[in-house]
Amino acid sequence: MNNFLRALILSVFILMVGCKKTAFVDYGEQYKKTLYIVNSKDFFYTKDHNYSVNEDTLIVSVYCASSQAIKEDVEVKLAFNFNKFDSVNNTRAEHDKQYELRSLLPESNYMKPDMSVVIKAGQQYGLLKVPLKLLELSPEERYVLPFSIISNNAGYEVNEKLNSLFYELNMVNSYSGLYYGTSKKDQNASNTISVDLKALSNNEIRMPIHNLPSAKEDLATNYMRLVIVDSDDPEVKSVKIYPWADATVIDSGNSTFNVKEQRFNLYYSYEVDGERYDVVAEITNSLVAREKKD
Repeated sequence: MNNFLRALILSVFILMVGCKKTAFVDYGEQYKKTLYIVNSKDFFYTKDHNYSVNEDTLIVSVYCASSQAIKEDVEVKLAFNFNKFDSVNNTRAEHDKQYELRSLLPESNYMKPDMSVVIKAGQQYGLLKVPLKLLELSPEERYVLPFSIISNNAGYEVNEKLNSLFYELNMVNSYSGLYYGTSKKDQNASNTISVDLKALSNNEIRMPIHNLPSAKEDLATNYMRLVIVDSDDPEVKSVKIYPWADATVIDSGNSTFNVKEQRFNLYYSYEVDGERYDVVAEITNSLVAREKKD
């Protein structure tokens, strides 16, 4: 073996040994461990909860940001921060005319747990679980439970901008959500409509009448209530139509909801200023409509 070849083999060997050693270098912690509540960037975090479940669970996640996993269990203490919620809630309402005031979730609708979250050694997050009872909630209210980190037994820093979460419950059912379709009054041409159906209970929703104004101030006169009930055909349910609040709405019969197609076919009449109008509407869940379009 000539000298050149020996030198080449030796160089490759040294390079391999050097790389191998570098792979096991421990640089230690690259930045301080910091605690924060997941989804707390804008304070308010909205989560769907279905009326079909009387008892549910609210979950708050606490995360430990670090370049190395924690070596011992860390206990993080949380608390309901009602004062901070009141301050943010009122301030936003004062400065944003489009903002809707939220309400605290009544104590009768949740069970206060041990407000401790344990992040296990080797993990980066822990969960706080709050049992819920979803009965007798008003469809007009936007309910919130506010949480804040108050301490931890490891002395880790807490991100001051991400240490509070206002958890908002969005009550839904199998029929609520955004729908697209058409609504035809008398013999006039059909109007394209987009309606947000609000869940009222497990099988009830609220819907704007035809194309009447649907702002909050029109709630008492321009809405109707739909009740969905089982029929002989499991794929097609019957729909009963009732007035909401002071509206004048008459059910014309034969309204249905197609389970597979997620489509309402509605037949009703309504009165405005003594005039009666007959309406035929067909609306489809926006998620299904989008899938068909794609």
